[in-house]
Amino acid sequence: MYTMNFEQLANELLLDIFEYLSAVDILRAFNQLNTRFDTLLLTHSKTYHLHFRSVSKHDFRFFCQRNLPLIANQIISLTLSDDIETPNSINSFLSYGITFSQMNSLRSIKIHHLRSSMVMHRLLIECHHFPHLTRLDFTDCSFKTESQSISNQLNNLWKLPELISCHMDIDFHSEGSYTIHPSTISTSLRSLSIESYCYSCNDLNNLLRHTPSLQYLHILLRDDPDDDLSLTFPTTSLVTVKLSAYMSPLTLTTILKHIPKLRCLTVTTDEVNMNGHNWEEIIVKYLPQLKQFHLKMIFRLEDYDNKEQRVDDLLNSFGTQFWLREHQWFVRCDWNCCEQCDKNNIYLYTLPYAFDFYSVHRANIKSKSTRHVDNDDSSYDNVRTIGYEIIPTCDRISPVFRFKNLHHLDVHLPFDENLILIAPELDQLISLQVSTHRLDYEFDAQKQLQALFNRAPHLTSLIF
Repeated sequence: MYTMNFEQLANELLLDIFEYLSAVDILRAFNQLNTRFDTLLLTHSKTYHLHFRSVSKHDFRFFCQRNLPLIANQIISLTLSDDIETPNSINSFLSYGITFSQMNSLRSIKIHHLRSSMVMHRLLIECHHFPHLTRLDFTDCSFKTESQSISNQLNNLWKLPELISCHMDIDFHSEGSYTIHPSTISTSLRSLSIESYCYSCNDLNNLLRHTPSLQYLHILLRDDPDDDLSLTFPTTSLVTVKLSAYMSPLTLTTILKHIPKLRCLTVTTDEVNMNGHNWEEIIVKYLPQLKQFHLKMIFRLEDYDNKEQRVDDLLNSFGTQFWLREHQWFVRCDWNCCEQCDKNNIYLYTLPYAFDFYSVHRANIKSKSTRHVDNDDSSYDNVRTIGYEIIPTCDRISPVFRFKNLHHLDVHLPFDENLILIAPELDQLISLQVSTHRLDYEFDAQKQLQALFNRAPHLTSLIF
């Protein structure tokens, strides 16, 4: 039988194989192996994507000391994280003597879980040294100091000449409210996501005027009594919008009236008293090109309110020809979800459920939808994370709740058969967070954990 030595493969095949491996693994395995591989890695491999979110401390240090200086000008994307698996890696990366200006081919930077305001300042300054930077993401970053100065530096991102996409999930733990309020017009920025900031009508008006080429926007809204609602909104090119509104119906309806090219709309609301008739009127009058509509609303009732009647009234308002026939946009209401925290809440959402998180607190949750036959077990295929806190019970959860594509599970022990019913497959699960109920009886936690491990072959993270 003929066998081929790996080094006998043509250079083109080797380069194709390298495309499937991380830069850390490639350089650790093949750098300084021989002259041919060094030539392939440093000359023929034109670009590298560096992702340090799940690299061991030893491999990270070895790569930065030995390999990073060799490929600095070939790096086109960089991902760094200070989460529990790679703590302080961002500051460590900056301490190895490689300046961002040496990475002059860099096009994408993704920063996760950063907590140091000093490092954040440096990153924001260095960003202006990249002539080709097109994407900048800050995810789950949080700062207790320097809120105002960091906010000012974020405003300067609108000066980056080629920036196309920017995601800012940044929390300031301070009493003041700092809003991204650019004063420079960016004609390159087309995708913008700003979380942890709430925009009033006036703030949003300014943001859109300074970002005229936006096609995608994800933003939080608030009502401000000082807003000038007579202000003319700029004409936008927005085609996809995600909005979150807490007690802010005026700002929500105002922005929806000024995005006529919108094709995909996702909205989450809390205590915004709008029903199907209100949504239908807005869509018919102001959103003629809308093709996809995803909605999740929370209605908070009092103890004396008739929840069943309120649910029926809501579902009836979404039961017109517009909803059921013209668009086939169906909605479901859940209530009686949790006795302790939200016993008076009604959750209304479109089907299929378009959001990545769902919380399960009790088995006898009540649910009703506008679907004539409500038995589609694919309604929750978009959910990637569930929080499961059901105390073991004889009740069985409704068969409509099936989560088949879970990546993350937050579970309270002990769990019962309901967990198996709602999550029949855990083959995509990569992280598991475990807590325990305060119960007056003992249970075999090790046996329950082993049962989860046996069903989750790709699990990589376990948190207690």
